[in-house]
Amino acid sequence: MADRNGNRGGQEQAISAPYNFVPLSGWVHTPEWGPQVGHDRPFRDGVSGTLAFTLQADSPLLVGGHQKTPSEDSPGEVHPFRLGDNGPCAIPGSSLKGMLRSVVEIAGFGRMRMVDDQRLSIRDLAGAVSKTYREKMAAGDPRKGFKPKARAGWLRIDAGSGHAQIFPCRYARVEHDLIAEYSGDHKWWHNIDPGKDTSAHFKYDRWKKASKESLETSFTVGPEETHHHRQANLVYRKVLALGEGDKRGTLVFTGQPGRAQRDEKSGKRIKSKHMEFVFFDCEEESREVPEPVWRNFLQIHANSDDWEKWREKPWIPIFYLDDGKGGIASMGLALMYRLAYDNSIHEAIENTGSEHLALPGEGHGYDLADLLFGTVGAEQDAALRGRVTCEYAIAEGDPRPMKPQTTILNGPKPTFYPNYVVQKENGKGRLKGNGYATFMDKDVTIRGFKRYPARPADQVAVQEVTGKQKENKKVQVKLYPLEPGTTFRGRIRFHNLRPAELGALLWAMTWGGNQEFRHGLGMGKPFGFGQVRLEVDPAATELRPNDPSAGPVSTDEATLDEYRQAFVAHMEAEHGRRGGAWATSRQIANLLAMADPANAPQYEAATGTRLHHPRLEDNRINEFQDAKKAHAVLPDYAASLGVETGGEARGSGGAGDYGHPWLDEAIPRLVAENNARDAEEIIRGKVLAEAWKGLEGEEREAVGAAIKDLWEARGLLEAPPKPQKKLMRNVYGWLE
Repeated sequence: MADRNGNRGGQEQAISAPYNFVPLSGWVHTPEWGPQVGHDRPFRDGVSGTLAFTLQADSPLLVGGHQKTPSEDSPGEVHPFRLGDNGPCAIPGSSLKGMLRSVVEIAGFGRMRMVDDQRLSIRDLAGAVSKTYREKMAAGDPRKGFKPKARAGWLRIDAGSGHAQIFPCRYARVEHDLIAEYSGDHKWWHNIDPGKDTSAHFKYDRWKKASKESLETSFTVGPEETHHHRQANLVYRKVLALGEGDKRGTLVFTGQPGRAQRDEKSGKRIKSKHMEFVFFDCEEESREVPEPVWRNFLQIHANSDDWEKWREKPWIPIFYLDDGKGGIASMGLALMYRLAYDNSIHEAIENTGSEHLALPGEGHGYDLADLLFGTVGAEQDAALRGRVTCEYAIAEGDPRPMKPQTTILNGPKPTFYPNYVVQKENGKGRLKGNGYATFMDKDVTIRGFKRYPARPADQVAVQEVTGKQKENKKVQVKLYPLEPGTTFRGRIRFHNLRPAELGALLWAMTWGGNQEFRHGLGMGKPFGFGQVRLEVDPAATELRPNDPSAGPVSTDEATLDEYRQAFVAHMEAEHGRRGGAWATSRQIANLLAMADPANAPQYEAATGTRLHHPRLEDNRINEFQDAKKAHAVLPDYAASLGVETGGEARGSGGAGDYGHPWLDEAIPRLVAENNARDAEEIIRGKVLAEAWKGLEGEEREAVGAAIKDLWEARGLLEAPPKPQKKLMRNVYGWLE
């Protein structure tokens, strides 16, 4: 566990992170009146008007305005948004709309489709899922040696068409000692520091400065054989001499690992990578790079400095995997390159519920967020203009920014699978089972909607810039937030909303009328910045019913609460149709738990974590890797607080409820078809067992494991009643 300053006083029980997730629902709610929505088709029970509100910042607030780009000499800067160059501080309507829409999407059980369909990548040589990576990238065993499956080649990009092709070649590995002797640059090649810039192009630049020789060279190469290395035996051809010999080839450099390794006994740094490559015997016939492979490569290397420098070159050294049919399966800039996962983010979302990615206009309806704020459909006539408009919220008085606070805004990406992928947890922040789920798994599901839990004032602080990051001004940023207590006034205009829709908007603004809860707005949310609360001003609010005979509508708190309750009643009815209560669902429990600042200290105490990013400092500290080695996971926020959830709707939460998408669909269906009392009766009974028997292959195995987990959670495995024992022996085969 770590204290507030990040000092570790013992092993953490779970993974620290400033964010958590609201589980993704396996079903999507699309109100039946959605196709009737329009600006020129009034609902009889519709209402239009204006909601006046005050917004108060309870922690430093920075909605970005003027910004300064970082340079080698100075950090970047972000100042508060203002109307005009010297106008008052304000919050754009788009920022308010985004904040409220995110709450309506979750509370209204809407779609999760505003997500880029990235295909993430993995490079894990010694971590928690290294076995999965090694099996893809190498063959062999520790005794005889591992042989990389990747082949070498020269990549050429057609300037006209943009098509990529690879000319295969052979490669051999060459020691840094030989390169040092050949180039005369002895000191540098013998003492490469992983803590400094040792990208591939840094090495090429060093070569040009220190050597008059070109990269083309004669050399002598040995046979393919097993070579002993500190971590494993490896099979490859090794260069025996540079500058002489019967072969001609080209020296190829790849990046140096950024984290130094140290000898366990002496504590001295070990040069973890000590070899480069020579490419030779290039083939004249090329292989076309398939479009999906090329797209994955460009996504993976989108932020690569090396690729930025390579992409303009006529010939680029590359490594690739054969697809077994003479084609290209994947490729990268190093021998053990970053490998694209089998599943993209959208495919992982579909494993929870395909309706999440359905586009309005294809017969899939509109969710509540679409109906309120508008959406673009699959077809032009499916686009829906929003009926809620957020105006600028203007600051009261003349608030001045606080003293600038320097930090780094980088954080973990969805590639950090212990957090972003649903994992089996033992209830104590540790992994349950043999290994982490990743985007390589066929039935992978994502954690859900990312949220930053609110926290009390004494936990609000930027993470300090430490170590060598202090020297790198280009990654630093100075934040100029407004003081806590800054107040804004604004209005939200709405048109032709039904009572449940207006109630959804009011519920999202005020968290159902709870003034203790907070929204997250603007920059710095990982540090606790941007915690705000909205309060509707009844005196300045106007409600106009579509039906003239309805007469004037009061705007007092009781009336506003009636609208909120209309939304709650609507969601309870919709959720109840699938079984379970909306208010006690995992989705609402986590959404509200993270909105309450008072919960943060309890969460940290219960999980042994802190609401901070894990530290990644120089070559000494990497808490991301430490967490993987400890098989830690990010705990469920509400469950860690002891919040009881129950009566889950059928299919909600994807693989998080019953453990597998097939079960999420089958159990509710079997409940209905057999007039069962509840899902428990189906889980324990013969009906589910017989349905499972009809499955085949990997799906049968995966579903069987999920059923076994359900039985274990219900205490049926240790001393099963006679009917269950019979099923365990005769159907599932869990007993001999």
